[in-house]
Amino acid sequence: MRQHTRSLSQMKMKRPSVLYIYIYIYIYIYFFFFAVLSVVVVVVDVVVVVVVDDDDDDDDDDDDDDDDDDDDDDDGDGDDDDDDDDDDDNDDDDDDDDDGGGGGGIFVNATLLNGFLFVSLIVFLSVSPSLAVIRIKSFMRFFVLA
Repeated sequence: MRQHTRSLSQMKMKRPSVLYIYIYIYIYIYFFFFAVLSVVVVVVDVVVVVVVDDDDDDDDDDDDDDDDDDDDDDDGDGDDDDDDDDDDDNDDDDDDDDDGGGGGGIFVNATLLNGFLFVSLIVFLSVSPSLAVIRIKSFMRFFVLA
């Protein structure tokens, strides 16, 4: 009967190695950093696209200070729009803000970064709780004993 009982010292968990602790902390901080960074990038994108984007002109010219709103032919190309575009092959009849003043390019360029950071956020949220539940006792014992 005594052979099956273990002493208290044998039942204690081994203290994790310092290298394991450093790797764990590094991975945790890495994913936490990218999770926070992804939230920051999304907030900055929303602020740039929604708040800062007050350029509502849809005239596709790069001159935002054009106060010439009369309907006469000022550029001599036969039409009443005051742009210097003489080719009639431009069938761009949409009302998009094509001059790039709207800040949409920043949003498009940040989409790839958002994708990578979103994946990091998902990995952080999926890996972190499982690691924390499994290793929290040995992790805390290490700092209590240190």
